[in-house]
Amino acid sequence: MEPEHGSGFAKRQTELFRQFYRTFPIANTVYSQLSWSQYKLLLRIDTQDKRDFHIAETVKNNWTVRQLERQIYSSLWERLLISNDRESVLSVARNEKQPSDAKEIIKDPMYLEFLGLHREASYYEKDLERAIISHLHDFLLELGNGFAFIARPKRLPMMDTHYRFGIMFL
Repeated sequence: MEPEHGSGFAKRQTELFRQFYRTFPIANTVYSQLSWSQYKLLLRIDTQDKRDFHIAETVKNNWTVRQLERQIYSSLWERLLISNDRESVLSVARNEKQPSDAKEIIKDPMYLEFLGLHREASYYEKDLERAIISHLHDFLLELGNGFAFIARPKRLPMMDTHYRFGIMFL
């Protein structure tokens, strides 16, 4: 049954509008770069600091709804807080400061479920490398800001020996 005012005003949708207004009562706090679908995901977040972090990261990294959803459900905020303090994580996300140490932007632990590898205690480097290359976009997203893929593994002959360099990131 369609509501009196049209399909966009169903009970659930109206409740979301109300929750949105209560969460973002000041119009200046709303980001035009975010879609309604992204805001619906952000409304599910229970703390203001965590929500602010995900908003800042979404705007800064131009995340899609699917990428934002993955970062929320893979506990990005909590993983960064394990090795950092709350204010440091938020200030890096808001571009208020540059990371002074790699530990401030690299998540620990990492969630690599998108690689499709079975849960094991250890892997051969070649298996991990093959999985990473085939899922490179998701892997770079998991690494965080400031990473770029430079080249696939290369063989480099030197004198009578061949050396193999792994995946190169910048």
